[in-house]
Amino acid sequence: MISIPAKCIINTEGSEVVFEENNRKMIFHNPQRKRCQKVQVDGCAITEGIRCDKLLVYPDSDEKGDSVEDYVELKGEDVLHAMHQILNTIPRIHKRGSRVNAFIIPTNYSPAVNSEQQKTIAELKKMYGKSSQLTIKSRVCEQTI
Repeated sequence: MISIPAKCIINTEGSEVVFEENNRKMIFHNPQRKRCQKVQVDGCAITEGIRCDKLLVYPDSDEKGDSVEDYVELKGEDVLHAMHQILNTIPRIHKRGSRVNAFIIPTNYSPAVNSEQQKTIAELKKMYGKSSQLTIKSRVCEQTI
C-alpha cells in the first residue's frame, strides 16, 4: 500500500461529494455528513502505470471502525479498460479491512452484463469481501453513503 501525499487529498463533510470530468459525474450523497477524503489518484497519488481517476474514503457505518473505499473511473467508452484501471489501482492503495466499491462512469454504456464484468465483480468479491460492488452507469452516477 502506498502512502497518499496530503496534496492529493481534500477533506470534506459536505452533503454532496462530487467528482466530475468531461461531462461525466459521480455524485455521492452524504446526508449524515460523514468525514470524507476525496483523493486525486491519477497523476497525484499514483503517477505511473494503469490507475483509476479518483477515490473517496469515508467511515463505514455497517462495520466496526473500518472505512469504505469507493474507486471511481470517469471514462470515455472503453469500459473494459476502466475495469483494468480499477483492479490495478485497488491493491496499490487499499487499506486492509476497508470495504471496496468501484464505480465506472462512461460516456455511453449498454447495461447488459457481460462476462468480463461478471469476472471483475467476482474478483472484487473474492479479494475484498462479499460486500464489494461494481457499478457502471452512463454519464451520471449517484450513490448515498
